Order: sequence, then structure tokens, then C-alpha cells
Amino acid sequence: MDKVRIPRENMLQRFISVDREGAVSIQGDLRVLYSTMLMIRVMLIATCKNYLCSALTIAIRYSAVRRQFKNISGRKDEVQLLDYQTQQMRLFPFMATLFAQSITADHVVEKYY
Repeated sequence: MDKVRIPRENMLQRFISVDREGAVSIQGDLRVLYSTMLMIRVMLIATCKNYLCSALTIAIRYSAVRRQFKNISGRKDEVQLLDYQTQQMRLFPFMATLFAQSITADHVVEKYY
């Protein structure tokens, strides 16, 4: 992206403008610009929490419903995936991350508003 030239009419120049010589000038109030950037970052945190929650819900529900492999003890029914320790070791750290991210996202959104 070193030698890429973007036409000036294609630039989004609401708060910052670039003149023909390439000098950058800030127009309007900096607090509005900062507030907009902060809101986008807050929404990124909240959106990531929602996507992680959806993915983890699907994975845990699938692991609870899916049965696989015959039981060694001679029982006829198969064991749920969630009963395997390796499956728990893969899912539970994500669950802990989700709890931490959920608390953090709620706190950040509350502080923003």
C-alpha cells in the first residue's frame, strides 16, 4: 500500500481533510471524533462477546447431544462427547473467557454511557 493513490472525492472527509499537497487538518471538535472512535471500540468488545457466546453455545449443545463410541464397561448406549475430559479441556477455557469478556464488556458499555 505504499504507492497507492486514493482520489480525494473517495475519501471520507467529515472530520479530517487532506488538501492537494497532502497536509492533514482536523475540522470540528476533537471530542466528537474521539467519542466516535471510542463508541466503535466499545461496540467491538460487546459484539465479540456476543459472537463468542453464540459459538460456545453451539459447541456445548452439540457436545451434550452427540453420542460417540461404545462404552468399555459393556453398556449398550454410547457416551456423550461432553463426558470426555479432552472435550471439556477444549470447551471450558473458552467458557471462562466468555465469563470474563462478558463482565468486561458490560462494564465498558456501562462506563461509556
